[in-house]
Amino acid sequence: KFQRSDIEPFTLGATYGTTEFDDRIGILFKIEYRYHIKKVPLNLGVQIVQAALQDSYSIHIAEPANRVSNMTIITDYNFHRQQKVNPFVGLGFGPYWSEFIHGFPDPYFGVMPRVGVRLFNHINLVLEYNFLRANDSHFRFSAGFYF
Repeated sequence: KFQRSDIEPFTLGATYGTTEFDDRIGILFKIEYRYHIKKVPLNLGVQIVQAALQDSYSIHIAEPANRVSNMTIITDYNFHRQQKVNPFVGLGFGPYWSEFIHGFPDPYFGVMPRVGVRLFNHINLVLEYNFLRANDSHFRFSAGFYF
């Protein structure tokens, strides 16, 4: 049985990726929706993200950055649910899309381990690593508000 659901309607974060050519930094916007399971400290949900990573090539030619989007199924294990400080570990998987300079979206599958902490049952701080195809894998750090 499900206990309740939460919506994280607005999350801002930073993303960092590295390739064999250069390092990339960027910004992300994220929405998460999740259900809490009553009898075990797990929740299940979906995450929708739009991230833009700026690399040295796109900086020099004044073009848009590499955009990575995903709609990922997530599950988290909560260590201290309903406490003021609730650390968690989780895993996500699902489709990702990349759009390079003047490119078309190119779908592929990705996996995302994550760790985080929920503060005062409303603030979520998360560090994720997105294992994607070559040159697209990257870290994400985000801070969001739940209600």
